[in-house]
Amino acid sequence: MHESTTGSDDGAVLPLRALADRTWHLEAACRDMDAEQSDAIFFPTPRDLVAITRAKQICARCPVRRTCLEAALDSVSKDGVWGGLTAAERAPLHAEIEHRLDYARIRSVLSGRWVHLSPSERKMIARHAYVRGWSAHRLATVLRLRYKWARDLLRRAEHELTERDRLWGLIEESGAKTATGAKKARSEAKDVPVRGKGTARRLRRALGEAA
Repeated sequence: MHESTTGSDDGAVLPLRALADRTWHLEAACRDMDAEQSDAIFFPTPRDLVAITRAKQICARCPVRRTCLEAALDSVSKDGVWGGLTAAERAPLHAEIEHRLDYARIRSVLSGRWVHLSPSERKMIARHAYVRGWSAHRLATVLRLRYKWARDLLRRAEHELTERDRLWGLIEESGAKTATGAKKARSEAKDVPVRGKGTARRLRRALGEAA
């Protein structure tokens, strides 16, 4: 599981990086490189060992190497050399981050910040929203998602929590009481005379006698 903060190369603890924050680019060791040269070095073919070696040498002296790696893990794109690691070397980290559950990130989003969330973290916030009766619009605003996506997250959270409660016996017990109560009510209802029918019979009898 990843930690809620990232460490720099000198051991200092860094705060969570906002999803749209690119200010670290200004400190990168590759910031002054020509775009064409940078692409050739940092986005080499898998067998271009010369370019890969050169990229890793530059990354090794970069003061924001860890932040660069975190940005790559937060990104949908998985190509290129980021933070000194190739796409193949980052693959296990990408797989692991899909299941990350970092409560510092969850608290950060709930407080209004915009940081990258894994599917597990997003699901946890959806559960929080469902339990507290949030609307899909509110969840969409907090997670900065489309309304339909937020609505689907809430529906999934409702289903998962309902199934969890049923597994724990909470819903079964409640359902059994409800079923017993309904059966008792139906039984009692059979013993209650229907006033409308009795009144109608008496009325017809009285009219017959009068005739």
